[in-house]
Amino acid sequence: CSQSPCQNGGKCASLDGVTFVCKCPESFGGKLCEIADPCSSSVLCLNGGSCTQVDGDYRCVCLTGFVGHNCEVEMEVCEKNPCHNNGVCLILDSFPMCYCQRHFKGILCETGVNDCSSNPCSANGKCIPLKSGFSCLCESGFTGKQCESVDPCHVNPCSNGGSCQPDGQCVCPELYMGLHCEILACAQNMCLNAGTCLVEGDREVCNCYPGFIGDRCERPDCRIIPCLNDGQCAPEGDSLSCSCPSGFAGVLCEEKLDPCLQITCQNGGQCLTDDSAAYCQCLPLFGGLYCETFKDPCIAEPCQNGGTCTLSRESYTCTCLDRFTGEQFISDQLYISHLHCALSSPCLNGGVCQATSSSITCACPKEFTGVFCENERPVCSSSTCSNHGVCSSVDGRLHCACDDGFTGHNCAFQVAIESGSFVGGPLRGEPLKRLSVASIPFAL
Repeated sequence: CSQSPCQNGGKCASLDGVTFVCKCPESFGGKLCEIADPCSSSVLCLNGGSCTQVDGDYRCVCLTGFVGHNCEVEMEVCEKNPCHNNGVCLILDSFPMCYCQRHFKGILCETGVNDCSSNPCSANGKCIPLKSGFSCLCESGFTGKQCESVDPCHVNPCSNGGSCQPDGQCVCPELYMGLHCEILACAQNMCLNAGTCLVEGDREVCNCYPGFIGDRCERPDCRIIPCLNDGQCAPEGDSLSCSCPSGFAGVLCEEKLDPCLQITCQNGGQCLTDDSAAYCQCLPLFGGLYCETFKDPCIAEPCQNGGTCTLSRESYTCTCLDRFTGEQFISDQLYISHLHCALSSPCLNGGVCQATSSSITCACPKEFTGVFCENERPVCSSSTCSNHGVCSSVDGRLHCACDDGFTGHNCAFQVAIESGSFVGGPLRGEPLKRLSVASIPFAL
């Protein structure tokens, strides 16, 4: 069968390694399926006629009253039938005529036809003429109507009492199995997972189904599971599974996972990857492995010369003492819109975080103030304004409204008037930075 001898879609079956037989499709016959059956191509015979293959051609056997190559002519039947050998008498042009059955001829179908004259049998058979046809007497090892097929059972391929079927298959007796009944099976199958128990010499062995190993085929075979990406094959009940390393998933560990699915960055942090590892890139003022820690920049006292550090919504600012100016901001702005009231609230000193659609605010206790409640609210005392002004708290800072004649941050400096009188209302000057006494010009 290695050379595919069967034609027209026939399937080759090896019998004993030397001979073969072709199993032909319905529309072909012959030893090699080389003979086409014309009757299978279409409906050739009309008016109920039946098609019969004859030496590679076809012949229509017509019903009574029809004649022609394809039974296409309807004729009148004779009142009396003079025809022999089941011939049919029909009226043709007002004259009776006998239409003979196959294998007969003559005016009245009285003469038999020798069908062997056309040598219908193959070279492997001898034609025997019969009254109604012929028969092929096949040589040893061949079969078929025309001795065209090899007899697969000529040399019985079945061992140990097996019965050979016409198609060459062996039906084995009890306890035997195999293509030719050559394998002795165990009296009781001890093998698991569809394994087959066989007798080899004086012992029983298991022929395991693919995917199982062991003396009784009891263990799944990890060699048939190709776990990828360093996955480890492990039995799981009656089946196998792949244990995948971190970062991979799937039946065979074939799916690479996004590393960022395994961590959660807080407080607006963004997950990035580097060499298949994930890390959090935090917004300003936040740190930690997952951006969970709020970092107050004012703790580092960035303001110089006694300036006061104050957090604002987008940065921190320095409130300078008198005689000093300048600003210092953090290098990257803090965008509140990216924050949220997460596990680590940015509000300090007991402040309550309140989130809106675009920002957050801190509701501070009355003792504290600032964007994040980071400043302790100052308290006015009797000495705050040096007893020469009224103290008030504005935006977390103390403010002195000085009495007439006094100035300075704490109203501690008295303004001296040299002479004259003022025209109009009281005169108020700007706070002095260096002098404690000022000369104010006036109009006469």
